[in-house]
Amino acid sequence: MVTGAAKPQTQQKKLRFFCAGPSEQRASAQPGRHRRQAPKNNQQKKKEAMKTKIYLAALALLSLMACQEKKTTEVLASSQWEAQRPFANIDIPFEDYEIDADRDTVLALPQGGAFYFKGGALRNENGDRISGKVSLKYRIFHDAPSAFLAAMPMSYEAQGEKRYMATAGMFELRAEQNGSKLKMAEAMKITTPSFQKEGNYSFFHLKDEDGKWEYLDQEYEIVENKSKQKALKKVNYKAQSLLKMPLEAKYFCFDYSAILDATYNNNYGKIYENRENPLVGQKAQQYGLSWLNSQCYKYIDYQGSKQPAAMMVWKRLSGGRFPAWAKDKDFDALDLQPIRGNIYQLTLNSNDGTEEWSGRIEAVMPLMQLYRYSPQSWAKNYEKNMAEIEVEMQRLSQEADLFRSFEISDFGIYNYDRFLKWDEALPLVAQFEIEGGELPASFRLDKVFCFPLNEASLIDLPARDWNKLRISPDRPLRFLAVLPNDQVALFDLDDFAAIDWSEIKDRPADQPYTIVLRAQPGQIKTAEEVQQLFAPKMAAR
Repeated sequence: MVTGAAKPQTQQKKLRFFCAGPSEQRASAQPGRHRRQAPKNNQQKKKEAMKTKIYLAALALLSLMACQEKKTTEVLASSQWEAQRPFANIDIPFEDYEIDADRDTVLALPQGGAFYFKGGALRNENGDRISGKVSLKYRIFHDAPSAFLAAMPMSYEAQGEKRYMATAGMFELRAEQNGSKLKMAEAMKITTPSFQKEGNYSFFHLKDEDGKWEYLDQEYEIVENKSKQKALKKVNYKAQSLLKMPLEAKYFCFDYSAILDATYNNNYGKIYENRENPLVGQKAQQYGLSWLNSQCYKYIDYQGSKQPAAMMVWKRLSGGRFPAWAKDKDFDALDLQPIRGNIYQLTLNSNDGTEEWSGRIEAVMPLMQLYRYSPQSWAKNYEKNMAEIEVEMQRLSQEADLFRSFEISDFGIYNYDRFLKWDEALPLVAQFEIEGGELPASFRLDKVFCFPLNEASLIDLPARDWNKLRISPDRPLRFLAVLPNDQVALFDLDDFAAIDWSEIKDRPADQPYTIVLRAQPGQIKTAEEVQQLFAPKMAAR
């Protein structure tokens, strides 16, 4: 407690004053008593001085012990759980917002959802109402990699049993003013994004003091993200409608004469001159376009206008490949009936009436529009458009599938969780080893992380729990260990698929089974590199 040279002297003066004060008061109250005492010799004086020193030393020791006890109590009261991240320089960043503490505020979140703040409901650490600008910090851990990077605990202990969680949306919300943390004076409604559609998720709060989850409730509102569903349908339709060159065999037009019209833009003189020109057919083949030999005189409604069916590019949706007789020059029997939108029922009959083909077809675009651009230009635009669609799909994948609403009464870390079920898994005493890499002689593997396939879950396995592992061929697992110098070792899904399950079933229950994790080249420097470890085979949602 006491450091330096000046403070002990100050404390000693206080002790002397504390000890001498009552004695002096007693002396002044009974002045005659001291005058009647016999003179003390030097030996008595030395004994009394020694007693005084011992008394002062004991008193100082008691005071020091009391001070240390008080300090220990203060440290325990102020200590809080801190996440031990696997990579010191990588974390899930907060998104910062600023609100007015005196005004009602609805804070929209980038991935959907919102926080609803009531003006005047924020307090400082002393419980005083605060005013003015407030800084809000928010971040979300919606998959296993993000929970891993931020070292979010995903286990729950109750009644001596440890269970592991799968999250449907974990987030952290903090509030500060001038660097000081704030608290809520009343409950606040939240609507947060969730990336798991199934139910049976309960709401938990992570206690700041010990890093353990406390169960709150299972009652909350669920709202589907209709805007995401609508956007996905639109993007999927756009992707399906893009033409990839050359066209697949499903694309066709009704008659070769329509190809002539499109090639020479209805210039009848050119059309007549080039009726037998093989270049016309070769160009159609560059597009990948095939044709029947049947005149179709019907008109269809296409994007709000009447178009001749014979001058459209069509896509076969059902019915299988066209029969050979449908391409004979003497074939001419055709019936076209609308179903819905651009989809029609096509019926073909052979010239002798003995054969029939029927199936659904879809009007894709006017033939003139196809011929407006070269096959090379279509291919270039296809790649560009598909790249744009991929970007949009990636953006939509970051949006929540639905939103869950709840009320919270304090800032901190919250989680919608369900417990993983391992009822059918086999108990296993595991022994983990590292293969490859240059590890220091002092390195000892004392923890691995387990990631179940297709689960937003992280299982933290310290060495003391390696004898409690449960494993099943129907529940693929990936194991990861963090090595010195920000490197990792993996037991990947290919390794899991190679497990000899008969060996596990037949071995004695207490005999360790060795799981070898291979050291990966290079250092982990960014969150994106961690995501890449999971991306090839592990679905985040």
